[in-house]
Amino acid sequence: MDAMLKGKLQRWNDDKGYGFLEPEQGGEQVFIHISALKNKGRRPVIGDTIWYRLEIGRDGKAKAANASIIGVPVVRRRGAYAGRNKGRGFFSKMKLLVIVVAVGWFAYHGITERLPGVADINTQHTPVISDNGFELEVEAKTYQCDGRVHCSQMTSREEAEYFVQHCPGTMMDGDDDGVPCENDSRW
Repeated sequence: MDAMLKGKLQRWNDDKGYGFLEPEQGGEQVFIHISALKNKGRRPVIGDTIWYRLEIGRDGKAKAANASIIGVPVVRRRGAYAGRNKGRGFFSKMKLLVIVVAVGWFAYHGITERLPGVADINTQHTPVISDNGFELEVEAKTYQCDGRVHCSQMTSREEAEYFVQHCPGTMMDGDDDGVPCENDSRW
């Protein structure tokens, strides 16, 4: 049933978007849904003459498909995303890239400054001369009192020892023997 047929719209429910066509060649009325009217210039009204292809639906009943209203120009609509990239040239894309990089940089530095042990440790390379006369470079870490007081906030035993010796109010040496975090299984 590939041939185009012609019919007159006899009934139309605009709220529900469907109606019935009276075929020009006679026979039973044919169901038509608004979705069958592709690229229509307006909604159909009773009395319109419509070109359509006859299709059998899942329910076994005949229905109109690929329909168009005779005398109404076909409107070619753009896709949902057409025209969205207008004005998005090279400089617009570069501007967007710069913004994304700047936000990422600020977010990274804002997070690392708040994480304990990340921004507070300054690593210094100190040359040390060994027993056999060779110069070795050893990392010497310096710590700062920053308000951390518990073992769970430390990143190493060395850091915990520094905090117990230099920072007031720490709660890492419960028995006051100078050895912090004795029950911490991480070290």
